[in-house]
Amino acid sequence: IGQYASRVDPENLESLEEFYKGVSQATGTPIEDVKEILDKLERAFAITDHTRTLALMLADGIVPSNSGEGYLARLVIRRALRSLIILNPDTSLADIIKLQIDYWRNDFPKLKENSEYIIYVTQLEEKRFRELLRRGETIVSRLISKYKGKTAIPLNDLIVIYDSHGI
Repeated sequence: IGQYASRVDPENLESLEEFYKGVSQATGTPIEDVKEILDKLERAFAITDHTRTLALMLADGIVPSNSGEGYLARLVIRRALRSLIILNPDTSLADIIKLQIDYWRNDFPKLKENSEYIIYVTQLEEKRFRELLRRGETIVSRLISKYKGKTAIPLNDLIVIYDSHGI
């Protein structure tokens, strides 16, 4: 499979399709199944990368917010949560962060020292994000209804829901 992966050019979608075809042929797996499996693996690896990064950021005392380094922390949390929601496992982001803390605590003592804070913030941000998604469904539904029959929603309205609601 590595021989196919080494030929993927991120700027050439055809090379990605060739990769899928190669993996499909090499494994005897239908191409749609290959795409689904690899998408799930990509999301799982992204979640592990994001949670390790988050654990280290939070261990350093970064507070998720809407500006500066806090914005980056919130962005990484939400990206990890989006992937986690798509995968739909029976685990929370905080559970995965706990695993990261347990795994890395000897290499990064601040993880062990600040583990309660890290878990608390992760749980709080996950709760806030899920509330945002619930509110967002209503806000977006209203916006779609308002412009029903139109070809597009005006950019200014999209900017408002992003700036005001983080959607």
